[in-house]
Amino acid sequence: METRMTGILLDSPPVVGRCLDVVEPGKGEAGPAFFLIHGGGWDGGHRGQYYPVLDYLRRRGHPVAAAEYRLCDGRITVADQLTDLRHGYDWLIRFLRCRSGRKCPQVVVMGSSAGAHLAALLAYAAPGECGESLVFGDRRLEIENWVPPAGLVAVCGPATMTPWPDIHPGIWESMQKAVGCRYGEDTRERFERFSPARYRGKNSCPTLLVGAELENLFPLRFLERWRDELRACGGYCECRVYAGQVHGFLYQYDNESQRRALRDIVDFAEALRQQQEA
Repeated sequence: METRMTGILLDSPPVVGRCLDVVEPGKGEAGPAFFLIHGGGWDGGHRGQYYPVLDYLRRRGHPVAAAEYRLCDGRITVADQLTDLRHGYDWLIRFLRCRSGRKCPQVVVMGSSAGAHLAALLAYAAPGECGESLVFGDRRLEIENWVPPAGLVAVCGPATMTPWPDIHPGIWESMQKAVGCRYGEDTRERFERFSPARYRGKNSCPTLLVGAELENLFPLRFLERWRDELRACGGYCECRVYAGQVHGFLYQYDNESQRRALRDIVDFAEALRQQQEA
């Protein structure tokens, strides 16, 4: 890939996982920025998975950041990952302010699978609302300067961290590891605290839900419920399912369904820009 990319380390000395890669479009008016969060079951994956999509979005006029976060390992949990991503997102906001002069630059947060879950918490919950720390080392998130995401694109992600009757055993193990404890009556509240469904409401940012026709981990019925419940409370939400695709399909644009999904995502971001300018 020929894209010129800038690597950003959030800490000094560097901490593995707390970094992001940033690219800018060429000359001309830039569209809303994207903040990409990779998936991988909360304990795997890397920001490089999103490089093809990053380049696709850049070539269509969008600044883009692909974020890394510390992976769950029995000690790191979703709370720690959310801290990492809030710090990375805040760095991007500050960067965009310097580039554009806008106090509240537009950023669309986009993630796949576990990344969609983390993206939804970042977009819907206020800083610290999930119980995550706002401080890591010398870096502190200033709540008064927080700029909420302008939009959310959630690809093949879960709306809840609580179990359902036909849950895939492997993904359930990953979810419990991510939360940091086994599920039970005495820990249920912790699982609900990390469920995006808990925070969605009429003030939630506009949302595009992207589903795969052959999804096998997070049932499509939950995406439809996510859409219906957000609409019912006055929020904006669209849900689109792409034919012939499997879980985690949108890291490339090799087939027509992938290309159509990315066009829809760019259109979603453009609509946000037009709405802001209206």
